[in-house]
Amino acid sequence: MLIDLYDGEIRYNDMRIGEFLDELRERDLLENSLLIFPADHGDGFYEHGYYEHPRYLHDEITHVPMLVRMPEGKSGEVDAPVSTLDVRSTIEEEVGISDGVSLF
Repeated sequence: MLIDLYDGEIRYNDMRIGEFLDELRERDLLENSLLIFPADHGDGFYEHGYYEHPRYLHDEITHVPMLVRMPEGKSGEVDAPVSTLDVRSTIEEEVGISDGVSLF
């Protein structure tokens, strides 16, 4: 049941993000937009005997995806561990202000 609820949450967010992207596209804003969709933690589904997100540091809790779409659809993949703190530097670099390390 918990996995079904989690999957439903993913479908709901996917639908809403799709609507947001469609609206940006309709307004001719998508190609010039920097989009960042971070997650703050993962969830366990009984891999180590627990559900949800306890205080343990297993991969399913700490290795979380972050989707980034650069303007003009530039793409790439970052394999090295990064922090959500790097998001600020990425935004600053994209708009011409540099004070840290960018993800790209």
